[in-house]
Amino acid sequence: MKDKIFFWLGADFLMYVLSYHLQKKIDADFYAIYDLPNKTRTFFQNQKLVDFKKTWYYNDQINFKKNEIDMEYLSNFEKKYNIGLWNLAVNERLFYRFNRFYKFSTEEIWLILEQECKFFESVLDEIKPDFFITREPFLHQDELFYQMCRAKGIKVLVSSATQSFNKCMISERPTEFDDSSISDSEISMKFTSFSDLVKNIGRQSDVSSLAYNETIKSYNEKWRASNRKRASAAMEFLFNSNNKNTKTHFAYFGRSKSGVLLNAIKQVLQKQSRTSFLNKNLSTSINHDEKFVYFPLGVDEEHNLLIGAPFYTNQLETIRHVAKSIPINYKLYVKEHPSSVTRNWKSVSDYKEIMNVPNVRLLHHSVPQNELFQNCSLVVSAMGSSCLEAAFYGKPSVIFGKLYYSILPSVHHVETLSKLPEIIRSSLQEPVNLQDVERFLAIFKKNSFDFDIQMYQLKEANAFFYNGHLVDVEITESQMKSFIEDNAKMFSVLVDENIKKL
Repeated sequence: MKDKIFFWLGADFLMYVLSYHLQKKIDADFYAIYDLPNKTRTFFQNQKLVDFKKTWYYNDQINFKKNEIDMEYLSNFEKKYNIGLWNLAVNERLFYRFNRFYKFSTEEIWLILEQECKFFESVLDEIKPDFFITREPFLHQDELFYQMCRAKGIKVLVSSATQSFNKCMISERPTEFDDSSISDSEISMKFTSFSDLVKNIGRQSDVSSLAYNETIKSYNEKWRASNRKRASAAMEFLFNSNNKNTKTHFAYFGRSKSGVLLNAIKQVLQKQSRTSFLNKNLSTSINHDEKFVYFPLGVDEEHNLLIGAPFYTNQLETIRHVAKSIPINYKLYVKEHPSSVTRNWKSVSDYKEIMNVPNVRLLHHSVPQNELFQNCSLVVSAMGSSCLEAAFYGKPSVIFGKLYYSILPSVHHVETLSKLPEIIRSSLQEPVNLQDVERFLAIFKKNSFDFDIQMYQLKEANAFFYNGHLVDVEITESQMKSFIEDNAKMFSVLVDENIKKL
């Protein structure tokens, strides 16, 4: 009997391209849920490149004409799967803090959740897949489906970026290695000191480099950077779009053409104003004579925080918690994430609020990371790669979420907020063991491979989405086939690694 493999196909095409290559190498039945806007959906309804045995369209399952909500079902569902539905819903960017076009009522959220849960249950009960292949979930619906698959014992393969290196990993949980065991004979990288590690790690053939910041810089400079494509996307949206998504997709509720256009203009002006504030008011250097704890800000509205650290999404409040928890003779240095430019930075009022916290110093995003790591005593982060990079500089760290590098003894996870002062004080006294870092790098090598998801996203955005300015686009089969063939070499390693896991 053939294996049954399920895919979640969202607004990007990573999993679709992967399924195209996999069908040529393995004998299995493929199934998929599509979560796509209407114009893009047309291609997938008619596509012949991938032979899916059966597909479903996520947005077809959400009916707002339904009147009654089955609260007993939702309550029993939470118990059955051990999934907190409000945890997912409150952190859904569309339902709460980040939606500029529509405010969902509690009843509407209940309605969406009930229909999602019943739909996902019916699909999984019907197909009983052996495997679920997906990329790291970004929205509440794909995270919900992922958690349900795990609860049902379905083997899950999640492709995710490793952040600190230009690499990818496939694991059952996107925040953990599947295999963290290692023997002494497998530890090939030996360093005489942490400075030796930082100096030489980029020369190792098995770990790309610590230059992930350069990758981020390159990505930020190219993502939505083309004014020509911005203008083309605006023309396409205003004059060639029927805007039917506003009636069929709850993610598009309230997005009239005039509203979207006005919001786009507002975002450009906000970005300019915020950039000016940052350049005029934030420090661009550190004081080498004072002891400090370093807190790198994460990017708001991103899954790294919303899903990875669901109880620490208010970074202003987290900064206050950290500021209250550090010893009296330390300052807290906070630095904005360079990638926040892709979200047009935070509001000026947020920056002012951070600057008004006693004993906190807000730094400009241009301050070099290596200078901060070299001079800080401790790194504290909600999520992200900074706590791992801290270990490379011999500095301990505290993290509020959990990531694959949490296996390092020098990375301390905050389970209970009231314990934060104690965790910070003990971490400040704890040296980082160089051999632990060498062991981690060997485990990392064992569990990762060369595939740059961010660069893939940029290629895809330029090929289909006007450099990321417009998602609901028409696609032809020749376009898709050309994109797949042009990037076949890039995808070969991702395909091979998935086959190993299968």
